[in-house]
Amino acid sequence: MIADQQTTLFAADGVRISASHVAASDDTAARAFVVAHGFTGGWRQERVQRVVIQLREFGGVVALDM
Repeated sequence: MIADQQTTLFAADGVRISASHVAASDDTAARAFVVAHGFTGGWRQERVQRVVIQLREFGGVVALDM
């Protein structure tokens, strides 16, 4: 599993949201992506990790469990 940093975010209503941050593979990248899955996904799942790995080539990635 790829995650430079794991954290918990809090929604305005207090709901906890598990999240991971993966830095861009190139430190000079100025883009950021947010990956929010559908009803049956989570940032720890292999299929979501594959997307994160591809996106990090172009910028930092934050992936959420919703």
